[in-house]
Amino acid sequence: MKKPIKIAIAVLSLIVFLIALYLLLPGFTKQESVYISDYTVSEDGTEMMIKIGVSSSIGYVRKVSVHQQHGGKLYLNCYSAFGGINGSWGAKSEYNIQLDEETEVIALYRNSDCYEVVLNKTEDGKWIQKDKLIYDSSDYIDINGQPSITGEGVQLAVNADYPAAIMVDDVVYYLDSEIVAEVDESAILGYTNSYTNDMPKKNGETNFNRELNMPYAKVENGIAVLYHNEWVLCLPK
Repeated sequence: MKKPIKIAIAVLSLIVFLIALYLLLPGFTKQESVYISDYTVSEDGTEMMIKIGVSSSIGYVRKVSVHQQHGGKLYLNCYSAFGGINGSWGAKSEYNIQLDEETEVIALYRNSDCYEVVLNKTEDGKWIQKDKLIYDSSDYIDINGQPSITGEGVQLAVNADYPAAIMVDDVVYYLDSEIVAEVDESAILGYTNSYTNDMPKKNGETNFNRELNMPYAKVENGIAVLYHNEWVLCLPK
């Protein structure tokens, strides 16, 4: 094969690869500007149909998945559609999500560190949307009467919520629902030493249990924490 033909094939292959990358890569990224425009709950309360909208000028949603369900809180990730930055391949607006009996809060992904609470369940079993913060709220203005936090940060300052997590060896691990059957005592790495309302930023710190001295150990897939007398799996962020 002549050299010019080889070069042409290589260039063509690169172009095809870049086009495929442009069309497919967005479909694996999480949408940060989504909201729930409407919702209905089944009679038995075990399923909710949600309608998802995108507040930004570009982007569609093709998939909604559960990131974590813990302590009555359900954290949802929304993934962009295929077809480029503003692609709509596989786009949908309605999704059915399963609710556990204890689910009382639903939150949507906002960035790598937090989710925003968008729906709350009242004591009488009804679901209501979380009100947005008014910019001139006295709790969030400075001495000059200006918002002390601007943009999406205003709303997140009130509604930000964080998945249950622990930091070990400078890595954040999310609490999973899987129970680890056995943990060898020699695998214990340490004990929890602090609690935070945000994402853990120190080794041994958690945001899901104020009680300290919970042992955590290295296991095959991540970290196991002795929580409520059971070794619960935690997966790396």
